Amino acid sequence: MKTRIIVGILLVLLLIAVLFFGGFLLLSVLALFSLAAIFEMGQTLRK
Repeated sequence: MKTRIIVGILLVLLLIAVLFFGGFLLLSVLALFSLAAIFEMGQTLRK
């Protein structure tokens, strides 16, 4: 649980930086975030 909180904080900071730069980088990072969210939901539902 503690690891997920730390990773979440780091991802929010990364998201702020990506939103600042935008463009193709923004699309790539949003796609990766979406895949990570889908994976986490799958892990949660399996438990």
